[in-house]
Amino acid sequence: EAMSRPFQHLYNAVLWDAGRCHRFMTGPSSINGHHNEWNGNLRHTIETAEQALGLSGENAQVYRPVLLAAVLLHDIGKADEYRYDRSRRTFTLSDRGALVGHLHTVLEWIAATRESNRILLPEAHYLALLHALTSAKGAEWLGIREPASLEASILSMADRHSGHMDLVGRM
Repeated sequence: EAMSRPFQHLYNAVLWDAGRCHRFMTGPSSINGHHNEWNGNLRHTIETAEQALGLSGENAQVYRPVLLAAVLLHDIGKADEYRYDRSRRTFTLSDRGALVGHLHTVLEWIAATRESNRILLPEAHYLALLHALTSAKGAEWLGIREPASLEASILSMADRHSGHMDLVGRM
């Protein structure tokens, strides 16, 4: 409810495909790292959202609809990054996961969904979402933008914190 209607529409439309939604909710967030079990990706997403909301507090400079959309979408591409190998009883990287990765996958899905569903998302909000999803601290040498918004910085911190806490909990 804290997301704007256009972001709600975008999120629901991205997950409208039942297979994609199922894979997102049941798959891991990684193979050997944090949240690497069944439902790990969904658990990580929820933890990251809770952390992000806590970090943003009552800061009026944070635009919560962008923050929440970015948090809820940041690892959704992992729905197609991993496949369960029944014979080995483990998750493995899919071809898409090995060659493209979840970040590019979610960007494809967002762009296609926005166009095909005629989502009336203001351009500034769309760019803010893409920036939050694609910026990374210390990766400028790769041509990746540094976080330039509070939403992007909060997502980055909350994402790292959730992963770190999962690994600490396993120890």
